[in-house]
Amino acid sequence: PIFGKVSFYYNLTRLAGTLLMALSSGIPLTKAISLSLGSLNNAYLRSVLSGVDKEVSKGRSLSLVLKERWVLPDTFINLLALGEKSGELEKSLKMLQDMYERQAERIIAFWLRFAEPIAMLLVGLLVALIVLSVVLPLSEISTGIKG
Repeated sequence: PIFGKVSFYYNLTRLAGTLLMALSSGIPLTKAISLSLGSLNNAYLRSVLSGVDKEVSKGRSLSLVLKERWVLPDTFINLLALGEKSGELEKSLKMLQDMYERQAERIIAFWLRFAEPIAMLLVGLLVALIVLSVVLPLSEISTGIKG
């Protein structure tokens, strides 16, 4: 669940970022959508969102088409719709990219705080095991010599 959520957020970041770069470069929206979907590394997202470019080329709203797919968060859809209505789609995409990147990084940072003490504990146990594996045979040898 942890890695899935981080991966999902990074895919949303990638989707918004690629769409933003393509639109900023003057690429038409339908082609930009196609490129953006190709940049996703999540096969499920790619398959669910396939055909969005064709729907948009028929004149439908990108946010409406994405909303009908039931896979993207409402925040993503609503901010995208706001950008479409205000004519500031690129600003909305930049906000989405930054927002989901921060969320993914926040989750990673949260779990890394737990990983550090656990790693230290494991290293301590490993050192204790090594020390015991050296000390116990030596004590047995010294006991055997005395006896």
